[in-house]
Amino acid sequence: MKKNNVIVSGYPKSGTTWATRLVAQLLDCPVKGFWGKDVYSIVSEGESRDSLFCCYQSHHFYDELSDQNGNEVHKIIYVIRDPRDIVVSGMYHFNFYPRIIEKMVLEHKVENSFFGRVIKMIGRKLVTKSQKINKMLETIKYGTPYILWCNYPWKEHVLSYLDKDVLVIKYEDLLNHSLKESKRILEFVSYQKNDNQILTDIQSQSFFTRKQEFELTGNKIKSTHLRKGKVGEWKYNLSKKQIRDIDYHMGELVQKLGYND
Repeated sequence: MKKNNVIVSGYPKSGTTWATRLVAQLLDCPVKGFWGKDVYSIVSEGESRDSLFCCYQSHHFYDELSDQNGNEVHKIIYVIRDPRDIVVSGMYHFNFYPRIIEKMVLEHKVENSFFGRVIKMIGRKLVTKSQKINKMLETIKYGTPYILWCNYPWKEHVLSYLDKDVLVIKYEDLLNHSLKESKRILEFVSYQKNDNQILTDIQSQSFFTRKQEFELTGNKIKSTHLRKGKVGEWKYNLSKKQIRDIDYHMGELVQKLGYND
């Protein structure tokens, strides 16, 4: 039976892994993985769920989203997160190297051998927290070939989805007003559930519940991927200069989206 494919997209570190799992829970359907890839990914779960829907995670630019491998796009949900928090989350998540090692990694001169892994490990230790933040800041401003799916700047990625036939949801609203935003998702996809069912789904996909579950089952990769998911960490991690830099490059859009101090 042909499935209605629901894609949950967003710039990397915008909370799309959590949001995709929540959407799939709300729709009682499986998360098949990353859109366009017929392989198991870190977001995959719920294979036993029998549904007319399927959920996929994506970081694609809007124009890159199209029918893949015979699968048609049914609905697109786009998750937006405060770029200042994306900088902090990316700083903790991505591997950053000194420029010479970064270039070697990109050109595959450092292979996944013992020697290559040692070089990468040493390289990561040479980069300070401040340098990581600056590298992530450069990433959201200009894009980079060194981080998968971060080829585009954050601003261009977001603008590619606005004013399209897409449900746009702010990560912060989904976290802090979960019932209201979940109802928007269900209405957009034309799927009905009562409040008690929705609240149960929200609880089962909360950061605390899932992280505890992954830790108990020994799934370190999925547990580590769910770091904190908090809002406003940029206030304690970014310098005034870094905040001004973000304001200069994308402040108008940040304000338009309602991200105020």
